[in-house]
Amino acid sequence: MGVFPMAPFEDADHSLPPSTEADAHYVHYGSLFAAVRGKTWVLTPHAVNVTGGSGAVANAFDVGSRKDVSTTTTTTERASAGERYRVWPIVMGVANSTAVLSVTAPAEGCAELDVLLPGPAQQWTALPSWRTTMTGVAASSVVVEANVTLGVEGCAVLRCKPPDHRSTQAAAAAA
Repeated sequence: MGVFPMAPFEDADHSLPPSTEADAHYVHYGSLFAAVRGKTWVLTPHAVNVTGGSGAVANAFDVGSRKDVSTTTTTTERASAGERYRVWPIVMGVANSTAVLSVTAPAEGCAELDVLLPGPAQQWTALPSWRTTMTGVAASSVVVEANVTLGVEGCAVLRCKPPDHRSTQAAAAAA
């Protein structure tokens, strides 16, 4: 549906009333919502499978497009600038648990995986270890397996950067 929480503002007839507590939640979780802004559903069967006792559930989305790639730094700027990523929001997990994800990557695979947790840092952190396997007819599907440690809230967003990510950013920076 693409529905996001609406920040409170004065005289709003259908939003949460302004409050210090509500504002803190918007700031705390805002980067997670920004990470999936402009998303489209990944309709591949079994696009994500979560195991490992975390109790978490996940979904799969593509964000952005492949045109006009730039060197912008925020998720929102990257998506609007044209870079395309696959993201897997992970929610409802046990605090500080590890979710074991088996995900269908984009056809070109993943050059890098990073994770975003809610909180004041609001920055992507490289996932130190993960593995790729080929499955399906003539190895047509790229499956990535990763262990993601969820934050104290039991949620995170996992992101796949395609192999051309670094080369397109370097080309844009050189131009």
